[in-house]
Order: sequence, then C-alpha cells, then structure tokens
Amino acid sequence: MAVTARRKRRTLTTRYWRGPWTDRYGHKHEGKWITRTVRDVGKLGRGKKVLPPVKKPGAMTEIANQLGYSKPSEVQKRDVPEFCDLLVKKYGKKSALGMIRRQLVYRQNRPSAEPDGTSRSIFQSMWNYIVKTYPRGE
Repeated sequence: MAVTARRKRRTLTTRYWRGPWTDRYGHKHEGKWITRTVRDVGKLGRGKKVLPPVKKPGAMTEIANQLGYSKPSEVQKRDVPEFCDLLVKKYGKKSALGMIRRQLVYRQNRPSAEPDGTSRSIFQSMWNYIVKTYPRGE
C-alpha cells in the first residue's frame, strides 16, 4: 500500500531580485526586490510532503524501550507483533497506524529494493501486521 501524507492548500511567499531594465518606452528602471506568493506544490512529481505536528512525541520510543530497544527503527522483525500489540493496546489502532504512517512517509523516497531489516521494511511490516490483525470495524 502506498502511504502518503498531504496538507491543505497553502501559499508560500518568495522574494527575488529583478535586475535593472529598460521598458518599451526607453525609460530605465533600477533593480528592486519583488515579493510574490506562489502555491506550494512540493517537489516535482512528488507532491506536497509536509506532515502535521506530532501529537505524542516519543510514544513509539517508549514502547520500544519496554522491549529493550532504544528506538522503534531498531525493533527486530521477530518482535514486530509484540511491539504492535503493545502500541495498539496503549494508543488504539487509528493512532498506532498514524504513528507508523508518519515513519513510512519520512522514509518513502528510499529505494524499494532495500534489504530486509532496514527501517522502512520494519515499519512496513508493522503497518501490514496491524492492518491484518485488527480488521476494520472492530
């Protein structure tokens, strides 16, 4: 499943230097700073990729510490079910998926042919486990 995060329309203010020029009537003008507002469209071909502020900073780290890891990206594949069960039990399915989705978005431009055990594949396996184990509507 492709996981992306989007934000609402937003304009950015940009400033640039317009050098001296001569208009069509032959009048000379000095250079000046021009301020424009442009719509934020993100990087070409990738779209906007800014996430909302974190509501519970350190929530996943706290669960990882209970299992003996210093951060969630270090959780081994064999411990993913236990990690996810603790996460869902403490924060609920929706919040847990949101936390994992955020981590996947941070790592979404990494190569897809990464070896198993990298942080992206670990978070992807967490996502898959929660979606499979806790079906919708329950």
